[in-house]
Amino acid sequence: MEDQKNRYASEIVKKYVPEEIEKNLPEKLKMFRAISGMTTNEVGQALNKTSSTVTMWEKGKSMPDIGTLFKLRKLYGISDLNEFFDEELPFELKSLTKSEQELIFLWRKAPSSVRASIKNILKHIK
Repeated sequence: MEDQKNRYASEIVKKYVPEEIEKNLPEKLKMFRAISGMTTNEVGQALNKTSSTVTMWEKGKSMPDIGTLFKLRKLYGISDLNEFFDEELPFELKSLTKSEQELIFLWRKAPSSVRASIKNILKHIK
């Protein structure tokens, strides 16, 4: 029953999500997972899915339903679901070091008061 429900939800997402967005989503899912430092197995366990399901999403072989996208958003510390759907990637993941990826992940998890403090500190660096 759950599989049938997920297939139906995926069909609805595919019907209403523009093709350009659908093309970028797999790459974004992979990028956000890498930034979070999680394996496909860890993501799958957190969502009660298999690692092969996560891999299929990242390869564009299938799409997560909208409910799963909300869970992924929370899991990856993404404040705005639109980050999944922006046409352009915000940056090239390949160009980031592991430390830079970790900083981005921590930044996404930080409350706004901590982000403001960090911004103030960085303004004074020359």
